Amino acid sequence: MRRRQSHAQKIFFTLTLVLLVYTGNAVSGEASGLVVDSRFVSDKLDKPGWVMLDVRSGEEYRGGHIPGSINLGNVAANVLRDPTHRAYTIIPAIEKSLGDAGIGDDKHIIVYGDAEDVYDNAVAFWILEFLGCNSPQLSCTVHYYDGGIEQWEASGGKLIVEESSLPKTQFKAHVVASRLATSEEVLRVAKRQTKAVLIDARTDAEYHGSDIRALRGGAYSWRGEHQGAEEL
Repeated sequence: MRRRQSHAQKIFFTLTLVLLVYTGNAVSGEASGLVVDSRFVSDKLDKPGWVMLDVRSGEEYRGGHIPGSINLGNVAANVLRDPTHRAYTIIPAIEKSLGDAGIGDDKHIIVYGDAEDVYDNAVAFWILEFLGCNSPQLSCTVHYYDGGIEQWEASGGKLIVEESSLPKTQFKAHVVASRLATSEEVLRVAKRQTKAVLIDARTDAEYHGSDIRALRGGAYSWRGEHQGAEEL
């Protein structure tokens, strides 16, 4: 059984991801607030050009969602990538999914989901940034609602069950290659051929090799070896 990460670990992972993909890609205006709160969300509801994207499953969305938010029919992290080929090889399919949902490359998008599902929420956020949001190349911005639907309810916000939809439009990606680290780049960092910091976002057990979910467990050392718990 997969061990759930603690809430603190999940928040750390999300903020780390946000900082890593945003570093060196500064933009002005609305994109400056990447992680937003309930007051920010309330101010943007029904505001022209803004889209609330509920990244949960269609069933969860239909069970209650923030007014005016849309859903992709399934968990966004699954819709926006091919698990066998990764997101960057199916960009035309992602562009179509976003456009069909009414998300154009000129929209301001607020991503939210369940607070416990930080991984899926963050993947959706990252893919939109990888496609060019929060960059000088596109007008679109993407923001992460901290606390998600639970925080919305705790702040006194209401939920509705009526589905919302937007007119179909076009999303034309402008991929920001620097927001993706390839295996070759990571290997160069691990071998200390390139100066960078690698952050392992897995659990402690995975890192130390006692919880193995791949061909080999543990962490990759700079010497080019996988290290188990007894070696770290």
